[in-house]
Amino acid sequence: MRAALLVALPLVSLGCARNAFLELDLDLPKNESGVDRHAVVRIVSGARDFAEDWQSGDPVPGAKLSTTQRTLHRLSIEADGDSETTPVRVKVRFCKDPNCAALGDDIAPEVRLHIERAFYIGQRTSYAWMTKCIPNVVGQTDSPTCDVADKAQTVAAKCDIGGCRSGSTRSYCTGGKHFCEE
Repeated sequence: MRAALLVALPLVSLGCARNAFLELDLDLPKNESGVDRHAVVRIVSGARDFAEDWQSGDPVPGAKLSTTQRTLHRLSIEADGDSETTPVRVKVRFCKDPNCAALGDDIAPEVRLHIERAFYIGQRTSYAWMTKCIPNVVGQTDSPTCDVADKAQTVAAKCDIGGCRSGSTRSYCTGGKHFCEE
């Protein structure tokens, strides 16, 4: 399954020369829980903490997880110059309802991504994030697909963010500086 979506963080573009894009590919697990699950994505930049209950500036529709194969959910996130150096945080909640509004969705399994730096003005960057499984959460009544720590978090360093260099590379930095900063 594939889904593509343009998400503008609460960072409205002021002009084509002052914006940047992150192409985020979410490689989501096969749903083996026996209950319909939707990957509901929330994106925010700045100083907000994962512990806060926050919503994206623009709602991101949930992607229904396949029961037969992994689900690829593609997002294009736009930012302006004011947000170029701020971290981006992504929450993916595995809810029963596409809007996370069903009974029990308030404690739905969740994974978190912290991107140290995603944007470079005038550039298009990319990151692929694979979630191996739907984590177990205390209080859930359906079977989890694996037993991992509640609210697992992945950190993507700026050198993990693709962009400004073609071909294959293990790092997008040289001397601690991202290729897009050159």
